[in-house]
Amino acid sequence: EIEFFVNPNRISECPHYNKIKQTQLNLANDSKTGYKRAKVQELLKQGVFASKWHAYWVVSFYNWFISYGVDEKNLRIRPHTKDQLAHYAKACIDIEYRFPFGWKEVHGDADRGQFDLGQHQKFSKQKLEVYDEATKSKVLPYVAAEPSQGIERALLVFLFDAYTYDNSRGNVVLKLHPSLSPFKVAVFPLVKKDGLDKKAREVYAQLKGCFNAFYDESGSIGRRYARQDEIGTPYTVTIDYQTLEDGSVTIRDRDSTKQIRTSIEQLNNKLWSLVYQGAKFGK
Repeated sequence: EIEFFVNPNRISECPHYNKIKQTQLNLANDSKTGYKRAKVQELLKQGVFASKWHAYWVVSFYNWFISYGVDEKNLRIRPHTKDQLAHYAKACIDIEYRFPFGWKEVHGDADRGQFDLGQHQKFSKQKLEVYDEATKSKVLPYVAAEPSQGIERALLVFLFDAYTYDNSRGNVVLKLHPSLSPFKVAVFPLVKKDGLDKKAREVYAQLKGCFNAFYDESGSIGRRYARQDEIGTPYTVTIDYQTLEDGSVTIRDRDSTKQIRTSIEQLNNKLWSLVYQGAKFGK
């Protein structure tokens, strides 16, 4: 939780607003989907947002969920009605997620105005104004936004959104964003003989200096893939007989099950681009 203060005389001066004003959000309603689409600038005109700064902070967190893999159809914003609004707030917006048990709040953001500092100033008898260098004047700071959310609810959102049962595979696939996956890569020898296990250990040692990596040589290759699917590991690297011939390995993508080959020399760079730089698999 933070309180974002601005000069009350300059509350409309948000340098980031032009970048987000055309953004479309899901606005809560009573339709079958639970929302309608609306642009930020329209919502600001309607008074859904208290200010450009308020809009900016709500959009930032809405997009934050999406950037980590949450399907936007499961997100919406819900403005507090007058009877729900706290007495000190000019406006308050909840970001809600569509859980299997209904829409629930996962983030809140209120324009608190000058209530907090005003009350402190009133009862402490101490001046709490600050000097604004830009306007050369003293002002009582204004809370244009108070973004607030808990780690536990955010984690629950990511887990629910990622949880998938794949009928064709016959197992759960936890489609976590690679940045959120506990392990980024798992390394398997195709079989535990003929030097494949030794080579696999070498590849694992190479990778674990850069990634949270997992090594597994137990059971069939299919079972090992399934185990990693279920815990959300986005990529698996398999060392096979071709590896011994030309130094290449197979990388398998968790979500699509597609596979590509790359050299062991290029493996770290390839995985880094996939996990941390948003590279498309197979490109």
